[in-house]
Amino acid sequence: MRNILRFTVLSLLVVMACDAPKPRLQKLDDDELIVRIKSRTLPHPTRLSIMNEQYDPISFDSMMTLFARGGYFQEFYKNENDSVVAMILRPEQPVDALLLNKINRALNEDPDVAIIDIDCTNLQITLNEIYRLDQGIRTGELPYDRSIDMDNLQKVVSIMERCPFPDKNVVGEQAVQAIWLVLQHSNLKYLKLYLPFLQKKAQEGVYQKSTIALSEDRVLMWEGKPQIYGSQVMNNELYDLEEPEYVDYRRAQVGLGPLSEYVARFGLEFNVPQKTPN
Repeated sequence: MRNILRFTVLSLLVVMACDAPKPRLQKLDDDELIVRIKSRTLPHPTRLSIMNEQYDPISFDSMMTLFARGGYFQEFYKNENDSVVAMILRPEQPVDALLLNKINRALNEDPDVAIIDIDCTNLQITLNEIYRLDQGIRTGELPYDRSIDMDNLQKVVSIMERCPFPDKNVVGEQAVQAIWLVLQHSNLKYLKLYLPFLQKKAQEGVYQKSTIALSEDRVLMWEGKPQIYGSQVMNNELYDLEEPEYVDYRRAQVGLGPLSEYVARFGLEFNVPQKTPN
């Protein structure tokens, strides 16, 4: 769960050059950090001065490389104007797990999104714009803004509740993919709520079963349960897996290749001998 929460925090953050933390800078305590995360006011790391414990500058790419390896945590510092301007990357400590759990609980306490009026006759344009924004803030084409995710979620939930599900042959592959992307990038509440519907659409051929398998694993992981297909990697380790000796069989059923090939992308190995159910 640590990497998911860690990158959730990073994905909620928004490069503002500044000097290394000096005595006048104040570290955010846990409560203030959570308030800023929930209020979407914590800047993205690309707008912060990123350093190690010795105050040596670290590039954003180097920071992401270190996080991918695991074992690191971040602290945030504000100036006398109450603006967060710096982040220090340090070795992970046991107490950090408690903060990550507090952040996870806080994020899943987000209020319900309000259902809004949606033009159900114009879903192709609406969903293609949602797709553009969702991917733009993740590929760097647009500056990251958490409010975009919330606005997209409100629109997708409203579409799900107010409109017939769009016909892929009419609106196109990208438009229907936008619905899954927004739910996948939401929180446990909404992904779990609409997962049965997504599974049904996968059975109908609207979505690939391999795509919805990612959502199934993510929900299980967020609930603290073993995953089924092995798609979730956290803290540079494969997250807990149900009956690992049968995972390749399960993956093949939804069109996924061997788990050993998948985790190799993360520099990991999976050597559990595989079986086929009788």
